[in-house]
Amino acid sequence: MLDVELLQKSVTDWNDARNAHPELKVNLRNAYLRNASLSGADLSGADLTGANLLGANLFKADLVRANLSGADLSWSDLREANLKEATLIEADLREANLRGANLSEATLKGANLRGENLTGVRLSGIDFTGADLSGAKFSGATPDGGNWKGILKDTNFSKANLKEAYLREADLTGANLNGADLSGADFSDANLSCATMNKADLTGADLREANLYSAYLREADLTKAVLRDSNLHKVDLIGANLAGTDLSGANLTGTKFNGADHIPDLELLQRSVTDWNKARNAHPEVKIDLSAVNLWRADLREADLREVNLYNAYLREADLTKANLRNANLHKADLIGANLSGTDLSGADLSGVKFTSADHIPDIELLKRSVPDWNAARNAHPEIKIDLRGANFWRADLRTANLSDADLTGANLERANLTGADLTAATLTGVTFTGAHLSEANLSKADLSETNLSNVFLSDTNLSGAKLSKTNLSGAPLNRSNLSEADLTEANLNSANLSSANLRGADLKAADLTGANLSGADLSGADLSKTKGVNKWLVKLKTFAK
Repeated sequence: MLDVELLQKSVTDWNDARNAHPELKVNLRNAYLRNASLSGADLSGADLTGANLLGANLFKADLVRANLSGADLSWSDLREANLKEATLIEADLREANLRGANLSEATLKGANLRGENLTGVRLSGIDFTGADLSGAKFSGATPDGGNWKGILKDTNFSKANLKEAYLREADLTGANLNGADLSGADFSDANLSCATMNKADLTGADLREANLYSAYLREADLTKAVLRDSNLHKVDLIGANLAGTDLSGANLTGTKFNGADHIPDLELLQRSVTDWNKARNAHPEVKIDLSAVNLWRADLREADLREVNLYNAYLREADLTKANLRNANLHKADLIGANLSGTDLSGADLSGVKFTSADHIPDIELLKRSVPDWNAARNAHPEIKIDLRGANFWRADLRTANLSDADLTGANLERANLTGADLTAATLTGVTFTGAHLSEANLSKADLSETNLSNVFLSDTNLSGAKLSKTNLSGAPLNRSNLSEADLTEANLNSANLSSANLRGADLKAADLTGANLSGADLSGADLSKTKGVNKWLVKLKTFAK
Protein backbone atom coordinates (compact mmCIF):
# COMPACT_ATOMS: atom_id res chain seq x y z
CA MET A 1 0.00 0.00 0.00
CA LEU A 2 2.76 2.48 1.00
CA ASP A 3 4.79 2.10 -2.17
CA VAL A 4 6.72 4.45 -4.43
CA GLU A 5 3.88 4.55 -6.99
CA LEU A 6 1.42 5.97 -4.44
CA LEU A 7 3.98 8.52 -3.25
CA GLN A 8 4.64 9.72 -6.79
CA LYS A 9 0.94 9.75 -7.68
CA SER A 10 -0.37 11.84 -4.77
CA VAL A 11 1.32 13.14 -1.61
CA THR A 12 -2.13 13.77 -0.12
CA ASP A 13 -3.18 10.14 -0.62
CA TRP A 14 0.20 9.01 0.70
CA ASN A 15 -0.17 11.05 3.89
CA ASP A 16 -3.74 9.81 4.37
CA ALA A 17 -2.52 6.23 4.01
CA ARG A 18 0.22 6.81 6.57
CA ASN A 19 -2.27 8.29 9.04
CA ALA A 20 -4.62 5.34 8.49
CA HIS A 21 -1.81 2.79 8.94
CA PRO A 22 0.74 4.22 11.37
CA GLU A 23 1.93 0.72 12.16
CA LEU A 24 3.29 0.09 8.66
CA LYS A 25 7.01 0.53 8.10
CA VAL A 26 7.96 2.54 5.01
CA ASN A 27 10.56 0.80 2.83
CA LEU A 28 11.76 3.02 -0.02
CA ARG A 29 15.29 1.69 -0.25
CA ASN A 30 16.95 2.58 -3.57
CA ALA A 31 13.71 4.23 -4.75
CA TYR A 32 13.94 6.34 -7.92
CA LEU A 33 12.40 9.67 -6.98
CA ARG A 34 14.48 11.99 -9.08
CA ASN A 35 12.79 15.40 -9.52
CA ALA A 36 9.73 14.03 -7.67
CA SER A 37 7.23 16.49 -6.15
CA LEU A 38 7.11 15.48 -2.48
CA SER A 39 6.31 18.78 -0.81
CA GLY A 40 4.80 18.19 2.64
CA ALA A 41 5.17 14.41 2.38
CA ASP A 42 5.13 12.40 5.61
CA LEU A 43 8.32 10.35 5.32
CA SER A 44 9.04 10.18 9.03
CA GLY A 45 10.91 7.01 9.97
CA ALA A 46 11.05 5.93 6.32
CA ASP A 47 13.93 3.81 5.02
CA LEU A 48 15.26 5.79 2.03
CA THR A 49 18.70 4.22 2.00
CA GLY A 50 20.36 4.74 -1.38
CA ALA A 51 17.30 6.54 -2.80
CA ASN A 52 17.72 8.83 -5.82
CA LEU A 53 16.17 12.15 -4.76
CA LEU A 54 18.23 14.38 -7.01
CA GLY A 55 16.30 17.58 -7.64
CA ALA A 56 13.30 16.37 -5.64
CA ASN A 57 10.92 18.91 -4.06
CA LEU A 58 10.88 18.10 -0.34
CA PHE A 59 9.69 21.50 0.84
CA LYS A 60 8.31 21.14 4.40
CA ALA A 61 8.59 17.34 4.17
CA ASP A 62 8.55 15.36 7.43
CA LEU A 63 11.76 13.29 7.50
CA VAL A 64 12.08 12.90 11.27
CA ARG A 65 14.20 9.80 12.04
CA ALA A 66 14.26 8.86 8.34
CA ASN A 67 17.23 6.82 7.09
CA LEU A 68 18.76 8.58 4.08
CA SER A 69 22.15 6.92 4.19
CA GLY A 70 23.81 6.96 0.79
CA ALA A 71 20.87 8.87 -0.72
CA ASP A 72 21.41 11.37 -3.53
CA LEU A 73 19.83 14.63 -2.35
CA SER A 74 21.90 16.91 -4.56
CA TRP A 75 19.99 19.90 -5.94
CA SER A 76 16.93 18.91 -3.89
CA ASP A 77 14.61 21.46 -2.25
CA LEU A 78 14.68 20.77 1.51
CA ARG A 79 13.53 24.19 2.65
CA GLU A 80 11.85 24.00 6.08
CA ALA A 81 12.04 20.21 5.95
CA ASN A 82 12.14 18.45 9.34
CA LEU A 83 15.19 16.15 9.39
CA LYS A 84 15.45 15.92 13.15
CA GLU A 85 17.35 12.75 14.21
CA ALA A 86 17.56 11.68 10.56
CA THR A 87 20.43 9.44 9.41
CA LEU A 88 22.29 10.86 6.41
CA ILE A 89 25.50 8.83 6.49
CA GLU A 90 27.44 9.43 3.24
CA ALA A 91 24.45 11.21 1.71
CA ASP A 92 25.09 13.62 -1.18
CA LEU A 93 23.69 17.05 -0.28
CA ARG A 94 25.63 19.19 -2.74
CA GLU A 95 23.69 22.26 -3.87
CA ALA A 96 20.65 21.16 -1.83
CA ASN A 97 18.51 24.03 -0.51
CA LEU A 98 18.36 23.58 3.26
CA ARG A 99 17.16 27.06 4.15
CA GLY A 100 15.12 26.86 7.39
CA ALA A 101 15.48 23.07 7.64
CA ASN A 102 15.72 21.33 11.02
CA LEU A 103 18.78 19.02 11.15
CA SER A 104 19.13 18.95 14.92
CA GLU A 105 20.63 15.68 16.21
CA ALA A 106 20.91 14.27 12.69
CA THR A 107 23.83 12.01 11.74
CA LEU A 108 25.79 13.26 8.73
CA LYS A 109 28.88 11.09 9.00
CA GLY A 110 30.78 11.17 5.72
CA ALA A 111 28.09 13.27 4.04
CA ASN A 112 28.98 15.54 1.13
CA LEU A 113 28.05 19.13 2.00
CA ARG A 114 30.77 20.82 -0.01
CA GLY A 115 30.01 24.50 -0.52
CA GLU A 116 26.61 24.13 1.15
CA ASN A 117 24.89 27.21 2.57
CA LEU A 118 23.67 26.17 6.02
CA THR A 119 22.73 29.65 7.20
CA GLY A 120 19.58 29.51 9.34
CA VAL A 121 19.57 25.71 9.52
CA ARG A 122 19.03 24.20 12.99
CA LEU A 123 22.17 22.13 13.56
CA SER A 124 22.50 21.52 17.30
CA GLY A 125 23.88 18.13 18.35
CA ILE A 126 24.75 16.93 14.82
CA ASP A 127 27.40 14.30 14.11
CA PHE A 128 29.48 15.53 11.13
CA THR A 129 32.29 12.98 11.62
CA GLY A 130 34.27 12.68 8.39
CA ALA A 131 31.84 14.88 6.43
CA ASP A 132 33.05 17.08 3.56
CA LEU A 133 32.08 20.63 4.50
CA SER A 134 34.78 22.42 2.56
CA GLY A 135 33.66 25.93 1.68
CA ALA A 136 30.42 25.54 3.62
CA LYS A 137 28.74 28.63 5.07
CA PHE A 138 27.20 28.34 8.53
CA SER A 139 26.34 31.88 9.51
CA GLY A 140 25.96 35.44 8.25
CA ALA A 141 23.19 37.65 6.93
CA THR A 142 19.66 36.28 6.83
CA PRO A 143 17.29 37.08 3.94
CA ASP A 144 15.65 39.84 5.98
CA GLY A 145 19.02 41.49 6.63
CA GLY A 146 19.28 40.30 10.22
CA ASN A 147 22.26 38.50 11.70
CA TRP A 148 21.96 34.82 12.47
CA LYS A 149 24.37 33.17 14.88
CA GLY A 150 24.90 29.50 14.14
CA ILE A 151 24.25 27.20 17.10
CA LEU A 152 26.54 24.18 16.82
CA LYS A 153 26.97 23.33 20.51
CA ASP A 154 28.47 19.88 21.17
CA THR A 155 28.47 19.09 17.43
CA ASN A 156 30.90 16.41 16.26
CA PHE A 157 33.13 17.65 13.43
CA SER A 158 36.01 15.23 14.11
CA LYS A 159 38.14 14.75 10.95
CA ALA A 160 35.59 16.73 8.91
CA ASN A 161 36.69 18.86 5.97
CA LEU A 162 35.79 22.45 6.85
CA LYS A 163 38.40 24.09 4.68
CA GLU A 164 37.55 27.78 4.15
CA ALA A 165 34.18 27.27 5.88
CA TYR A 166 32.37 30.40 7.05
CA LEU A 167 31.64 30.06 10.76
CA ARG A 168 31.68 33.70 11.81
CA GLU A 169 29.89 34.24 15.17
CA ALA A 170 28.91 30.56 15.32
CA ASP A 171 28.36 29.01 18.76
CA LEU A 172 30.63 25.94 18.86
CA THR A 173 30.73 25.54 22.62
CA GLY A 174 32.02 22.04 23.44
CA ALA A 175 32.23 21.05 19.77
CA ASN A 176 34.53 18.19 18.73
CA LEU A 177 36.86 19.40 15.97
CA ASN A 178 39.68 16.94 16.59
CA GLY A 179 41.70 16.27 13.44
CA ALA A 180 39.43 18.47 11.31
CA ASP A 181 40.71 20.42 8.29
CA LEU A 182 39.93 24.02 9.31
CA SER A 183 42.53 25.68 7.11
CA GLY A 184 41.44 29.12 5.96
CA ALA A 185 38.16 28.88 7.90
CA ASP A 186 36.55 32.03 9.32
CA PHE A 187 35.93 31.67 13.08
CA SER A 188 36.01 35.39 13.84
CA ASP A 189 33.83 36.28 16.86
CA ALA A 190 32.90 32.59 17.20
CA ASN A 191 32.36 30.95 20.61
CA LEU A 192 34.72 27.95 20.83
CA SER A 193 34.83 27.69 24.62
CA CYS A 194 35.62 24.17 25.83
CA ALA A 195 35.87 22.96 22.20
CA THR A 196 38.40 20.21 21.40
CA MET A 197 40.58 20.94 18.35
CA ASN A 198 43.48 18.59 19.00
CA LYS A 199 45.61 17.95 15.89
CA ALA A 200 43.29 20.16 13.82
CA ASP A 201 44.65 21.99 10.76
CA LEU A 202 44.05 25.69 11.40
CA THR A 203 46.65 27.08 9.02
CA GLY A 204 45.62 30.55 7.91
CA ALA A 205 42.36 30.38 9.91
CA ASP A 206 40.76 33.63 11.08
CA LEU A 207 40.06 33.48 14.84
CA ARG A 208 40.00 37.20 15.55
CA GLU A 209 38.08 38.02 18.76
CA ALA A 210 37.02 34.38 19.06
CA ASN A 211 36.27 32.99 22.53
CA LEU A 212 38.48 29.91 23.03
CA TYR A 213 38.21 29.78 26.83
CA SER A 214 39.44 26.40 28.13
CA ALA A 215 39.61 24.93 24.60
CA TYR A 216 42.02 22.12 23.70
CA LEU A 217 44.34 22.70 20.73
CA ARG A 218 47.03 20.15 21.47
CA GLU A 219 49.34 19.61 18.48
CA ALA A 220 47.06 21.80 16.35
CA ASP A 221 48.65 23.51 13.34
CA LEU A 222 48.07 27.25 13.75
CA THR A 223 50.65 28.36 11.18
CA LYS A 224 49.85 31.94 10.11
CA ALA A 225 46.48 31.79 11.90
CA VAL A 226 45.07 35.10 13.13
CA LEU A 227 44.16 35.06 16.84
CA ARG A 228 44.23 38.81 17.35
CA ASP A 229 42.23 39.96 20.43
CA SER A 230 40.96 36.42 21.00
CA ASN A 231 40.30 34.91 24.45
CA LEU A 232 42.84 32.13 25.07
CA HIS A 233 42.37 31.99 28.84
CA LYS A 234 43.23 28.46 30.08
CA VAL A 235 43.61 27.16 26.49
CA ASP A 236 45.77 24.05 26.05
CA LEU A 237 48.29 24.74 23.24
CA ILE A 238 50.79 22.08 24.19
CA GLY A 239 52.60 20.86 21.08
CA ALA A 240 50.76 23.34 18.81
CA ASN A 241 52.53 24.85 15.78
CA LEU A 242 52.42 28.64 16.24
CA ALA A 243 54.77 29.62 13.41
CA GLY A 244 53.69 33.03 12.11
CA THR A 245 50.59 33.06 14.32
CA ASP A 246 49.21 36.53 15.13
CA LEU A 247 48.54 36.63 18.89
CA SER A 248 48.51 40.42 19.27
CA GLY A 249 46.04 41.55 21.92
CA ALA A 250 45.06 37.99 22.81
CA ASN A 251 44.24 37.03 26.43
CA LEU A 252 46.92 34.44 27.28
CA THR A 253 46.38 34.18 31.04
CA GLY A 254 46.56 30.57 32.14
CA THR A 255 47.39 29.37 28.63
CA LYS A 256 49.34 26.09 28.60
CA PHE A 257 52.25 25.91 26.19
CA ASN A 258 54.12 22.96 27.73
CA GLY A 259 53.71 20.20 30.27
CA ALA A 260 55.02 22.28 33.17
CA ASP A 261 52.07 24.66 32.83
CA HIS A 262 49.53 21.94 33.67
CA ILE A 263 47.37 22.01 36.79
CA PRO A 264 46.45 18.54 38.10
CA ASP A 265 42.70 18.40 37.47
CA LEU A 266 40.23 15.72 36.40
CA GLU A 267 40.48 16.55 32.69
CA LEU A 268 44.27 16.18 32.74
CA LEU A 269 44.06 12.87 34.62
CA GLN A 270 41.64 11.49 32.02
CA ARG A 271 43.79 12.72 29.12
CA SER A 272 47.30 11.76 30.23
CA VAL A 273 48.55 10.09 33.40
CA THR A 274 52.11 11.06 32.46
CA ASP A 275 51.24 14.77 32.32
CA TRP A 276 49.15 14.41 35.49
CA ASN A 277 52.14 13.00 37.37
CA LYS A 278 54.38 15.82 36.07
CA ALA A 279 51.80 18.40 37.15
CA ARG A 280 51.59 16.89 40.62
CA ASN A 281 55.36 17.12 41.00
CA ALA A 282 55.29 20.71 39.71
CA HIS A 283 52.45 21.72 42.04
CA PRO A 284 52.75 19.73 45.29
CA GLU A 285 50.82 22.49 47.07
CA VAL A 286 47.58 21.75 45.16
CA LYS A 287 45.01 19.74 47.11
CA ILE A 288 43.19 17.30 44.82
CA ASP A 289 39.46 16.75 45.32
CA LEU A 290 38.02 14.06 43.03
CA SER A 291 35.08 13.12 45.22
CA ALA A 292 32.16 11.45 43.40
CA VAL A 293 33.92 11.58 40.00
CA ASN A 294 33.17 8.98 37.32
CA LEU A 295 36.38 7.15 36.33
CA TRP A 296 34.74 3.99 35.04
CA ARG A 297 37.24 1.88 33.10
CA ALA A 298 39.80 4.69 33.29
CA ASP A 299 43.44 3.88 32.54
CA LEU A 300 45.17 5.03 35.73
CA ARG A 301 48.23 2.81 35.62
CA GLU A 302 51.05 4.26 37.74
CA ALA A 303 48.97 7.37 38.49
CA ASP A 304 50.12 9.49 41.42
CA LEU A 305 46.97 9.69 43.54
CA ARG A 306 48.63 10.21 46.91
CA GLU A 307 46.36 11.92 49.45
CA VAL A 308 43.73 12.53 46.75
CA ASN A 309 40.12 12.79 47.95
CA LEU A 310 38.26 10.04 46.07
CA TYR A 311 35.28 9.88 48.42
CA ASN A 312 32.37 8.07 46.70
CA ALA A 313 34.33 7.99 43.41
CA TYR A 314 33.22 5.54 40.71
CA LEU A 315 36.33 3.52 39.80
CA ARG A 316 34.59 0.41 38.56
CA GLU A 317 36.83 -1.66 36.23
CA ALA A 318 39.51 1.05 36.33
CA ASP A 319 43.11 -0.06 35.76
CA LEU A 320 45.04 1.06 38.85
CA THR A 321 48.06 -1.18 38.28
CA LYS A 322 51.00 0.20 40.29
CA ALA A 323 49.06 3.38 41.07
CA ASN A 324 50.06 5.29 44.20
CA LEU A 325 47.02 5.74 46.46
CA ARG A 326 48.94 6.18 49.67
CA ASN A 327 46.86 8.07 52.28
CA ALA A 328 44.08 8.64 49.72
CA ASN A 329 40.46 8.96 50.86
CA LEU A 330 38.55 6.08 49.23
CA HIS A 331 35.61 6.13 51.64
CA LYS A 332 32.56 4.62 49.84
CA ALA A 333 34.45 4.44 46.54
CA ASP A 334 33.31 1.84 43.99
CA LEU A 335 36.24 -0.40 43.03
CA ILE A 336 34.24 -3.32 41.70
CA GLY A 337 36.27 -5.07 39.01
CA ALA A 338 39.20 -2.63 39.32
CA ASN A 339 42.74 -3.89 38.66
CA LEU A 340 44.69 -3.25 41.88
CA SER A 341 47.79 -5.31 41.14
CA GLY A 342 50.82 -3.57 42.63
CA THR A 343 48.69 -0.66 43.87
CA ASP A 344 50.00 1.15 46.95
CA LEU A 345 47.05 1.56 49.34
CA SER A 346 49.07 2.11 52.51
CA GLY A 347 47.32 4.55 54.84
CA ALA A 348 44.32 4.88 52.52
CA ASP A 349 40.81 5.17 53.99
CA LEU A 350 39.02 2.08 52.67
CA SER A 351 35.94 2.28 54.89
CA GLY A 352 32.77 1.53 52.95
CA VAL A 353 34.66 0.67 49.74
CA LYS A 354 32.63 -1.53 47.38
CA PHE A 355 34.48 -4.48 45.94
CA THR A 356 31.42 -6.57 44.97
CA SER A 357 28.06 -5.70 43.37
CA ALA A 358 26.21 -6.77 46.55
CA ASP A 359 27.59 -3.65 48.24
CA HIS A 360 25.57 -1.32 46.01
CA ILE A 361 22.82 0.89 47.42
CA PRO A 362 20.09 1.95 44.96
CA ASP A 363 20.72 5.71 44.67
CA ILE A 364 20.42 8.17 41.79
CA GLU A 365 24.12 7.95 40.89
CA LEU A 366 23.90 4.18 40.50
CA LEU A 367 20.73 4.44 38.39
CA LYS A 368 22.39 6.89 35.99
CA ARG A 369 25.55 4.77 35.74
CA SER A 370 24.19 1.25 35.38
CA VAL A 371 20.58 0.02 35.18
CA PRO A 372 21.58 -3.67 35.67
CA ASP A 373 23.44 -2.78 38.90
CA TRP A 374 20.50 -0.61 40.01
CA ASN A 375 18.10 -3.49 39.48
CA ALA A 376 20.41 -5.87 41.36
CA ALA A 377 20.67 -3.37 44.24
CA ARG A 378 16.87 -3.04 44.40
CA ASN A 379 16.52 -6.79 44.62
CA ALA A 380 19.18 -6.85 47.36
CA HIS A 381 17.55 -4.00 49.31
CA PRO A 382 13.76 -4.26 48.90
CA GLU A 383 13.32 -2.37 52.18
CA ILE A 384 14.66 0.91 50.76
CA LYS A 385 12.05 3.45 49.67
CA ILE A 386 13.03 5.09 46.39
CA ASP A 387 12.77 8.89 46.51
CA LEU A 388 13.65 10.48 43.15
CA ARG A 389 11.51 13.59 43.44
CA GLY A 390 12.72 16.39 41.16
CA ALA A 391 15.57 14.25 39.77
CA ASN A 392 16.98 15.12 36.34
CA PHE A 393 17.02 12.19 33.91
CA TRP A 394 17.19 14.18 30.67
CA ARG A 395 18.01 11.78 27.80
CA ALA A 396 18.83 9.06 30.34
CA ASP A 397 18.89 5.42 29.24
CA LEU A 398 16.56 3.74 31.76
CA ARG A 399 15.48 0.78 29.66
CA THR A 400 14.21 -2.12 31.83
CA ALA A 401 14.90 -0.11 35.02
CA ASN A 402 13.03 -1.27 38.14
CA LEU A 403 11.30 1.91 39.35
CA SER A 404 8.31 0.22 40.92
CA ASP A 405 6.81 2.15 43.86
CA ALA A 406 9.33 4.96 43.28
CA ASP A 407 8.39 8.58 43.97
CA LEU A 408 9.35 10.58 40.87
CA THR A 409 7.15 13.60 41.54
CA GLY A 410 8.32 16.56 39.45
CA ALA A 411 11.23 14.64 37.91
CA ASN A 412 12.61 15.53 34.47
CA LEU A 413 12.34 12.54 32.11
CA GLU A 414 12.50 14.59 28.92
CA ARG A 415 13.65 12.35 26.03
CA ALA A 416 14.50 9.55 28.45
CA ASN A 417 14.32 5.98 27.17
CA LEU A 418 12.10 3.96 29.54
CA THR A 419 11.34 1.13 27.14
CA GLY A 420 10.44 -1.97 29.15
CA ALA A 421 10.88 -0.15 32.49
CA ASP A 422 8.91 -1.29 35.55
CA LEU A 423 7.02 1.72 36.96
CA THR A 424 4.34 -0.26 38.75
CA ALA A 425 2.58 1.89 41.37
CA ALA A 426 5.13 4.68 40.85
CA THR A 427 4.19 8.29 41.64
CA LEU A 428 4.70 10.28 38.44
CA THR A 429 2.66 13.43 38.95
CA GLY A 430 4.22 16.57 37.51
CA VAL A 431 6.89 14.61 35.64
CA THR A 432 8.21 16.07 32.35
CA PHE A 433 7.87 13.35 29.69
CA THR A 434 8.49 15.40 26.52
CA GLY A 435 9.96 13.10 23.85
CA ALA A 436 10.23 10.17 26.28
CA HIS A 437 9.89 6.54 25.16
CA LEU A 438 7.64 4.38 27.35
CA SER A 439 6.88 1.59 24.89
CA GLU A 440 6.38 -1.79 26.61
CA ALA A 441 6.81 -0.16 30.04
CA ASN A 442 4.77 -1.39 33.01
CA LEU A 443 2.84 1.54 34.48
CA SER A 444 0.20 -0.55 36.17
CA LYS A 445 -1.40 1.36 39.06
CA ALA A 446 1.00 4.26 38.53
CA ASP A 447 -0.19 7.77 39.46
CA LEU A 448 -0.01 9.96 36.34
CA SER A 449 -2.92 12.22 37.15
CA GLU A 450 -2.81 15.68 35.55
CA THR A 451 0.52 14.82 33.87
CA ASN A 452 1.35 15.90 30.30
CA LEU A 453 1.87 12.80 28.13
CA SER A 454 1.04 14.45 24.83
CA ASN A 455 2.73 12.62 21.93
CA VAL A 456 4.74 10.42 24.33
CA PHE A 457 5.48 6.91 22.97
CA LEU A 458 3.16 4.60 24.94
CA SER A 459 2.46 1.79 22.50
CA ASP A 460 2.28 -1.72 24.04
CA THR A 461 2.43 -0.13 27.51
CA ASN A 462 0.71 -1.60 30.57
CA LEU A 463 -1.41 1.15 32.16
CA SER A 464 -3.94 -1.11 33.79
CA GLY A 465 -5.41 0.46 36.90
CA ALA A 466 -3.31 3.60 36.38
CA LYS A 467 -4.47 6.99 37.63
CA LEU A 468 -4.79 9.16 34.52
CA SER A 469 -7.43 11.60 35.66
CA LYS A 470 -7.14 14.94 33.78
CA THR A 471 -3.97 13.65 32.09
CA ASN A 472 -3.06 15.08 28.69
CA LEU A 473 -2.69 12.13 26.27
CA SER A 474 -3.47 14.06 23.11
CA GLY A 475 -1.78 12.59 20.06
CA ALA A 476 -0.14 9.85 22.12
CA PRO A 477 0.54 6.47 20.46
CA LEU A 478 -1.36 4.11 22.78
CA ASN A 479 -1.92 1.34 20.27
CA ARG A 480 -2.10 -2.12 21.82
CA SER A 481 -1.71 -0.60 25.30
CA ASN A 482 -3.49 -2.09 28.32
CA LEU A 483 -5.68 0.56 29.95
CA SER A 484 -8.09 -1.80 31.62
CA GLU A 485 -9.63 -0.43 34.83
CA ALA A 486 -7.62 2.79 34.36
CA ASP A 487 -9.00 6.07 35.72
CA LEU A 488 -9.25 8.34 32.66
CA THR A 489 -11.86 10.75 33.96
CA GLU A 490 -11.61 14.10 32.15
CA ALA A 491 -8.47 12.88 30.35
CA ASN A 492 -7.52 14.53 27.06
CA LEU A 493 -7.27 11.76 24.43
CA ASN A 494 -7.78 14.05 21.47
CA SER A 495 -6.26 12.43 18.34
CA ALA A 496 -4.66 9.67 20.43
CA ASN A 497 -3.97 6.32 18.73
CA LEU A 498 -5.93 3.75 20.75
CA SER A 499 -6.13 1.14 18.04
CA SER A 500 -6.31 -2.38 19.50
CA ALA A 501 -6.02 -0.93 23.01
CA ASN A 502 -7.58 -2.70 25.99
CA LEU A 503 -9.96 -0.26 27.72
CA ARG A 504 -12.10 -2.84 29.50
CA GLY A 505 -13.69 -1.37 32.60
CA ALA A 506 -11.85 1.94 32.14
CA ASP A 507 -13.41 5.07 33.63
CA LEU A 508 -13.69 7.53 30.71
CA LYS A 509 -16.24 9.89 32.23
CA ALA A 510 -16.00 13.33 30.56
CA ALA A 511 -12.87 12.24 28.65
CA ASP A 512 -12.17 13.91 25.29
CA LEU A 513 -11.86 11.28 22.52
CA THR A 514 -12.27 13.68 19.62
CA GLY A 515 -10.33 12.40 16.63
CA ALA A 516 -9.00 9.41 18.55
CA ASN A 517 -8.29 6.18 16.64
CA LEU A 518 -10.35 3.49 18.38
CA SER A 519 -10.25 0.85 15.67
CA GLY A 520 -10.09 -2.59 17.26
CA ALA A 521 -10.18 -1.13 20.79
CA ASP A 522 -11.95 -3.13 23.51
CA LEU A 523 -14.27 -0.79 25.45
CA SER A 524 -16.45 -3.41 27.06
CA GLY A 525 -17.52 -2.35 30.53
CA ALA A 526 -15.99 1.11 30.14
CA ASP A 527 -17.80 4.14 31.57
CA LEU A 528 -18.33 6.52 28.62
CA SER A 529 -20.77 8.89 30.28
CA LYS A 530 -20.29 12.51 29.15
CA THR A 531 -17.42 11.41 26.92
CA LYS A 532 -16.69 13.81 24.05
CA GLY A 533 -16.17 12.94 20.39
CA VAL A 534 -17.25 9.31 20.60
CA ASN A 535 -20.61 9.25 18.77
CA LYS A 536 -19.10 8.88 15.32
CA TRP A 537 -17.63 5.57 16.38
CA LEU A 538 -20.88 3.99 17.48
CA VAL A 539 -21.44 2.53 14.03
CA LYS A 540 -17.90 1.33 13.58
CA LEU A 541 -17.23 -0.21 16.95
CA LYS A 542 -18.69 -3.50 17.98
CA THR A 543 -17.56 -3.61 21.56
CA PHE A 544 -18.72 -0.38 23.15
CA ALA A 545 -19.71 -0.41 26.80
CA LYS A 546 -23.41 -0.64 27.39
